[in-house]
Amino acid sequence: MREFRVPGLILTGSGSSLGIGRILRMRGVRHAFVVSDWFILATAGARAVLAAIADAGVQVTTHDRSYVSRRSQPMTDPLALSAITRLSRALPRVLANPRDDEARAEMSVGALEAGIAFSNASVALVHGMARPLGAYFGVPHGMANAVLLPAVCEFSRRDATDRYARIGTAMGVGDGSGDGRDTVTAIADLCRSVGVPTLSDLGVARDAYDLVLGAMASDAIASGSPANNPRIATEAEIVDLYRAVWA
Repeated sequence: MREFRVPGLILTGSGSSLGIGRILRMRGVRHAFVVSDWFILATAGARAVLAAIADAGVQVTTHDRSYVSRRSQPMTDPLALSAITRLSRALPRVLANPRDDEARAEMSVGALEAGIAFSNASVALVHGMARPLGAYFGVPHGMANAVLLPAVCEFSRRDATDRYARIGTAMGVGDGSGDGRDTVTAIADLCRSVGVPTLSDLGVARDAYDLVLGAMASDAIASGSPANNPRIATEAEIVDLYRAVWA
């Protein structure tokens, strides 16, 4: 195995350590690469900064959305739902008190479960759309997922209402018999409570953003991930979703 030393790299607990790929962005190249066959070993202080915790925590909740992937299966579904339960409860606790070791342990186990789940059931539209945000504007991958998550869940919900309702149950919302609307609201509330910023907060200029909407949508589809979504999005619908998340 070749060893690469990358100054300043911190691999936080997003579940990617269990996954089949890593997101690599190269300066001057407007594509975010998913790199397989690399093991990235990183060390950091025992207490991650809060922004990194939020970034990783919300990213791993998008990994849990492998539960609604067209490639979900009986072996991955229990892991995804268990991870959703652990993470939706533990993430706000860790952000409120980074020394809450019980909650941090729950996040670690949840990240493990989510990593195994999405490695076998894959990811879907959120991840496909997140990669271009990193490639064009340098938005960290986990944060890009978090920005997109509520809007994409609402878009996808109508074609997987039963699964979204069960996600809600895993988050402590509803009894699993609804149409998933309460789940999407709970997801949006979670993102808001942990301080997920807007694209403008992240320094993305609206005029530059508008110029590349079509290119980002095309790149998202080319990644292959949107094909796993319960509701297949056209390029025009992806452009509309990018517009919807702008603030």
